[in-house]
Amino acid sequence: MIRGYGQNCGSADAIPWLTVSPTEGAVPAGESATINLSVDASDLENGTYTGLICLMTNANNLNSAILQIPITLEVADHYIFLPLITK
Repeated sequence: MIRGYGQNCGSADAIPWLTVSPTEGAVPAGESATINLSVDASDLENGTYTGLICLMTNANNLNSAILQIPITLEVADHYIFLPLITK
């Protein structure tokens, strides 16, 4: 189950550039599930942005342990280079 995501596994609003889908669910033992991440860097300044996706697990009798998955996004300038044509 996805417990949350953000700087401290809190509110999803804590990372406005990251969308996680689905935001909750359960996976039976021995099964798998896909979690989709979408990033929107269009309003971000150059730099490194971080956060956590937190999954709650009861695998191996861990009593609802929380697995924290770090997310890092690096935003940098990009340039479009046109082909050079000489005669």
